[in-house]
Amino acid sequence: MGAVTDVSAFSDFVLRLHERSRSEDPAALLHWSIAELADILHADCGWAGWADLWNGNDVEVCGAVAYGLPDDFQSFWDGIRREDLLARDVIATGSAHACYDRQGRRHTDGMIALSDRYNIRKMTVVCELRADGEPSLFMSFYRGDRGARPLDDAETRFVRCAIDHLARLSARRCEADSGRAALLVNDEGRIVFAPPESLRFLRERWPDARANYLPFAFTSPSAEPTRSVTDGVVVQSRRLGGYFSRPFHLVNLRPAAAFDTLTPRERQVADEIAKGLTHKEIARLLAMSPNTVRNHTQTILGKLGLSNRAMLASMATSSATS
Repeated sequence: MGAVTDVSAFSDFVLRLHERSRSEDPAALLHWSIAELADILHADCGWAGWADLWNGNDVEVCGAVAYGLPDDFQSFWDGIRREDLLARDVIATGSAHACYDRQGRRHTDGMIALSDRYNIRKMTVVCELRADGEPSLFMSFYRGDRGARPLDDAETRFVRCAIDHLARLSARRCEADSGRAALLVNDEGRIVFAPPESLRFLRERWPDARANYLPFAFTSPSAEPTRSVTDGVVVQSRRLGGYFSRPFHLVNLRPAAAFDTLTPRERQVADEIAKGLTHKEIARLLAMSPNTVRNHTQTILGKLGLSNRAMLASMATSSATS
């Protein structure tokens, strides 16, 4: 297939992928990539995400996006996942790809049901095989015509190389400064993707935590960006695009500093003190009484172990510039 085997087609895809990676998170890059590749490959539909392939035949798709498929695709697949021949073949053979043909000889009841329900007769999965036991990035492409064929070798190599670039760019987008961490997680707090440095951050601070999950409660996180302090670590999370079967969240972690112990209102007061405002001026600005400002100030000084406003102003200024 000339469009796929042509190096220029791959170069064009990679250039556009790199350009988008400057501003988009890993989930958005995946969403764009599955649609672009399906068009290049002339596939009718596709499915991509991160899957845990290390539990025998009990494969878990931690998070995925569908292209050209109904909204119930993943929930239906969840019901037949132990009969998924594509996943079974990847696990059994160690190969980075596998194919299924509805007109072929090898079937399970689950694969027949999936094929017939969604009219996908030829299926090919290509995946990243992680040696560290972390979830693997995968892409599946489907063709519906009875006379269609699975992806050929050239097309499979094209997707495999695309996955390599996508995985590297995703890791780069999740890079964090030294001593910090950035992770992609689902609604249950399952870690979908994280660079090695971020996983090391978790292991060092929570050595007894359950593997592959955030070591703190992450139940039904808000759709709005959130910030909290847990076990001396600042946790900031942001829900990503709404095109996934299960929501993804980008979670950033860093060691808590002294000012992180303050409430939002206390931080407001501290910031105004750092600007040199008096209690009366702060009271007018924040619509509170001078006595309330004084009480906040005493609470702030106690929390930070300081003895006067000058020390507080100095610490607030240092915190703002760090």
